[in-house]
Amino acid sequence: MKSSPPSDSEQLHMVLRYELLKYLRGQRLFGILIITAFIAWLMLALPLLLGRGYSSDVRTFPSTFLNFVSILIVLSATFFGSDAIVSEFQQRTGYALFPSPIRRRIILLGKYVASALSSLLAVSLYYAIIIVSSQAIYGTLLDELVLSYYLAVVYMLSILAFAFLLSSVMKGTTGSAVLTFFLFQMILPIIDVVLNSADIDPWFSVTHAGGIISSILTMPRAMLGPGRPMQTTGAAVGIPYPLYIPEVLSSLIVMINYFAITLLAAIYVFERREL
Repeated sequence: MKSSPPSDSEQLHMVLRYELLKYLRGQRLFGILIITAFIAWLMLALPLLLGRGYSSDVRTFPSTFLNFVSILIVLSATFFGSDAIVSEFQQRTGYALFPSPIRRRIILLGKYVASALSSLLAVSLYYAIIIVSSQAIYGTLLDELVLSYYLAVVYMLSILAFAFLLSSVMKGTTGSAVLTFFLFQMILPIIDVVLNSADIDPWFSVTHAGGIISSILTMPRAMLGPGRPMQTTGAAVGIPYPLYIPEVLSSLIVMINYFAITLLAAIYVFERREL
């Protein structure tokens, strides 16, 4: 009797399990968790080591932590997403994987889910430390902090999907990792600053939208409506320029669109790329 091939869900589960085991054996997952714990410990210990103590403002304490969430997300995307696809071509492992009955879109989705779960673990650990520390020091939990966590998860999914797209089109793992990190940590944020200085609201930028993760605590007005110009001083040139603050709903829509479009584009490119 001829056995039927595994279903798409079974194939997805196999790819997911293999990728998670690969992260564990390669110590990537442990590496990002150690980095996460170290950043959190440093943020907790530094004020005490400097003899300054913690701020009396319940919002200032967690907002300091949240300034590093975007860096952690970019690191996670670099660790788990930048080489997820390109490595199959560069290391020629695709010769053994691609002729199998598993469709390429299932391979990519399985890799993406594994990367998302690993990144989610790091982000959740970081927020857990923030929440527990806030409760221990101030005895309260801000609703905006919980909302910031959900927004950070959506931002993580969008950045990771973009990293998969880059991994699908790049030719080498090193170039893909370098481009992923610098694109989201330097290039796009610099473009956001340039657009702000030109009095243009960069509402369409995923990195600008990701700014809501931290600004939701320090600038609650961002929750009330569309991005509004706010006078500040440019650190580089010392000239006042309007700073557009992202708003929750519009930022969420932008991040979801980046997630959907780049993930679909990654699938399209991957299915048509030849070894």
